[in-house]
Amino acid sequence: TTDSSTAALDTGDAATYDLTPLISPYLDLHMMFPLLEYIDSLISAGTISYSSLDVAQARLELLKPTHMVDYAMDIYREVHGV
Repeated sequence: TTDSSTAALDTGDAATYDLTPLISPYLDLHMMFPLLEYIDSLISAGTISYSSLDVAQARLELLKPTHMVDYAMDIYREVHGV
């Protein structure tokens, strides 16, 4: 027999178990970037059903109050196709 937790595992979508929205308010901005990079890797692997563009836009929003100008320019180019 399978219970609901096993059935959720069978769907193959890691978004079901993503705690990013719950923990992100408690993380320093600089700690969010590796987490979002990891989410991008899950998107590339097809493990999670988020939009890569949405994740890039979230990174760009997080970069606004920082002094990480070079990284912000790279993400801006990725989002806007420049």
